[in-house]
Amino acid sequence: MCGINDNSRSTVERERTAVIDAVGYLRPRIAAAHDPRVVWWPSSMAEERETRLTIGLIEGGFDQSVADLDGAGITVRWFGGGRTAPLWFREHGAFSASLLVGQGIFRLRGTVPRARLNVACTASADGVIRPDDVATAIRWLTSSGADVIVIPLGQPDAHAGLTAALRAATHAGIAVIAAAGNSAAGPILFPASDPRCLAVGACTATGVLRPGCVSEPRVDLFVRGDRVRAPVRGRLLRTRSGTSVACVLAGGLATTLMTEYGRTAAIEYLARRRKSVRD
Repeated sequence: MCGINDNSRSTVERERTAVIDAVGYLRPRIAAAHDPRVVWWPSSMAEERETRLTIGLIEGGFDQSVADLDGAGITVRWFGGGRTAPLWFREHGAFSASLLVGQGIFRLRGTVPRARLNVACTASADGVIRPDDVATAIRWLTSSGADVIVIPLGQPDAHAGLTAALRAATHAGIAVIAAAGNSAAGPILFPASDPRCLAVGACTATGVLRPGCVSEPRVDLFVRGDRVRAPVRGRLLRTRSGTSVACVLAGGLATTLMTEYGRTAAIEYLARRRKSVRD
């Protein structure tokens, strides 16, 4: 199993500037003709994100040095055979965590800064993510009280152990959100292809489906996944694009919707447009 490759570049902020609010990534810049599955932050929903919900995040690694994560309610557990992972995986995990629970101390305020975040790190020291470790991580997130599980990772083939872990999670009432993949010519990656998951594709700031990403009818929703900036370690920012970015932003949106309207209404809001595309 592998992390979904996102195109990225990095910038270093030398001075403190205006704090980015990640909710802005979930608001369209200019309305454009787009796929009916494109989802934005509802205009009627408040931006003050008070929530007592818990998000589970499956990642390869995590970097605890990010300034904007100081004071966030984060628990980290390692499943890849150690407490380290290659730099790319650690930055990927910190990027995702910042988009969710960034505190706005330095550069980024996340979509749900007051949520609890449990991060399951699944990459080994040599950069391998094994499906069995991901399955174990999902079971831990399920038992630790996650309301939403975000999986910005994927692989081509289904896996019996992972399928069983997903079944147990959704049976417990947890919403599972996974990245569809960045290969337009390929099928939806697993576990996003599992019917228990919401499969997330990526669109631009104007709602146009991002070239190169999976866009087949089985993708449930599309969220901004283009030119998104967030911290990855210390005060280093990266700009990333791809379905893993969109998946994480969708997780923040889902958590807020569940807080406001309940789980059932939130899932219906996120997935209600897919039927018209599939029929």
